[in-house]
Amino acid sequence: MRTKLRNMLELWGEAGLLVYLTLSNGEELEGVVKEIDQDELLMELRDEEGNVGTLCVVMVDHIVTATYVEEAAEEAITDDELAEDDAAAAGGD
Repeated sequence: MRTKLRNMLELWGEAGLLVYLTLSNGEELEGVVKEIDQDELLMELRDEEGNVGTLCVVMVDHIVTATYVEEAAEEAITDDELAEDDAAAAGGD
């Protein structure tokens, strides 16, 4: 088991981040890590439009690359900006 890869996938899964995997056969997967154990990864796939798809089990040994998108962080920034806009609008009346 590749410990660093497993640790990062666990962290990204706990954070609910969107993960991109490239497998040894060249297939690319996009989704959220739901569970990981010694050698398998349960992933909830997403389509091109971001809609939730099917569940997929991947053997960790077949993962060549893994990256993530800070989707949750971007949403938090957007929420903060909206709250500031609301506060400014309320103060301006």
